Amino acid sequence: MENGDLKHLENLITDLVGSLEREMRAGFAKLEARLDVQGARLVRHGGWTQSGSRWPARMAEWPENVDTALERTDPRNRRNG
Repeated sequence: MENGDLKHLENLITDLVGSLEREMRAGFAKLEARLDVQGARLVRHGGWTQSGSRWPARMAEWPENVDTALERTDPRNRRNG
């Protein structure tokens, strides 16, 4: 191969590397954007799951707290046992 052919081959390889690098950066940017959206959605779902499990637990505790308070204030409400 002559010097001109080698220079041409070098330019082709350099251009190819640059093109691949640009495509990869663009692809990763799109992927990162999609992962950000997915992450936000998962955080939102996690909040719903946590609040959904807390609410029934609080609703189960509430009557117990009311009964305990009533027992303290009115002796007629004392439990037999």
